[in-house]
Amino acid sequence: MLTKDQNELLCRVEGAAPMGGIMRSHWLPVCLSEEVAEKDGAPVKARLAGEDLVVFRDSNGKLGVLDEHCPHRGASLVFGRNEACGLRCLYHGWKFDVDGNILEMASEPDGSALKGALRQKSYPVREAGGFVWAWLGPKEKLREFEPPAWAPKPGIKYAIVKMHAACNWAQVLEGSIDSAHSSSLHSTNMPTAEVDSAKAKEDKWLRPSNDKAPKLQFEPTSYGFRYAALRKPIRNPETNQYIRTTLFIAPFTVLIPPNDQYNLAQMLVPMDDVNTMFYWIAWHPDPKKGITQEAWRKFCAATVGEDIDQDHVRLWITLSTARELEALIGGLDSDVLSSTILKASANIEVVEEHGVTTEAEARPILITKPAYAVLVEAFEGVSDEHRIQLLTTYLRDHH
Repeated sequence: MLTKDQNELLCRVEGAAPMGGIMRSHWLPVCLSEEVAEKDGAPVKARLAGEDLVVFRDSNGKLGVLDEHCPHRGASLVFGRNEACGLRCLYHGWKFDVDGNILEMASEPDGSALKGALRQKSYPVREAGGFVWAWLGPKEKLREFEPPAWAPKPGIKYAIVKMHAACNWAQVLEGSIDSAHSSSLHSTNMPTAEVDSAKAKEDKWLRPSNDKAPKLQFEPTSYGFRYAALRKPIRNPETNQYIRTTLFIAPFTVLIPPNDQYNLAQMLVPMDDVNTMFYWIAWHPDPKKGITQEAWRKFCAATVGEDIDQDHVRLWITLSTARELEALIGGLDSDVLSSTILKASANIEVVEEHGVTTEAEARPILITKPAYAVLVEAFEGVSDEHRIQLLTTYLRDHH
């Protein structure tokens, strides 16, 4: 177990935090290329290691990554107009090119000394493997850009999923480099089967072992480490082994054990101390293999713009009520409330009804709309204690 000081050292990335310095000494993925594919398209907001950034592609197709806030009055350039080879702040019309040079100062008189004296902070940019990459470290220490593992050369088919995780980067990394948890947590979409190797189907990955306690063989490397997880296979367990090999490329990339159709990689990129952007990449150099972008996002339940919770309502309850519920649920998993947190929007009426003013003071339960209607009717005129009993009954019946 880590001490508190060790945990802080590992997880903190903002400001002068040592881990933040390590992150900034590598090229960091800022956003997907598809998010800024259009010349003069809408700017994109990004956040890396506590830095607020804006990304845009100008009229000539050049990419720019700048500090988000205008040096004039601090307005967000995410709301700016991307036009005529520059990003124009909506507040006073100041305009910046991809290198941070001030092209125009609409609110200043001609010949203003400010134009030559000020400059918006910009960052070196590269584009490769479906991503826009930026160098946030000192420019005098700029490292040569190396293409990612899934795109060492042009023409390789890859598919990418992007997800925001509301936790520090190390929490997500723990799962990425942990082969053992896949046998339990991912048993639904990685079921065991009598196959000779890992097989990819449309909606699942078949694995040739039901061994949930792999033996690990670890080897440190110049790039991080690699390890093999050794399991007994279903077929010929006395003579064969099922081996899954994981590579950790410091500080935030993991090459996950592949299947017969595509290789897999993850990037756990710290947005700040408590938020992470999780990227999930599938690819294969053989054009006959791999997976399409659409199919990959469908497999990961991450199709852009699709509301997977349209038939549910997020019910907010106070933290104290949540703790009482967890104590009352008994035989259920103690994390049952957390496991129901999905991507539905908060139901503000319910929040207000329970006297909760901020999300930090509440926890959500995702329930079906019919069940929500029943609960709302049942809650009329009953005590808080009775409400807890009703919610407990619901959770026991539906989990």
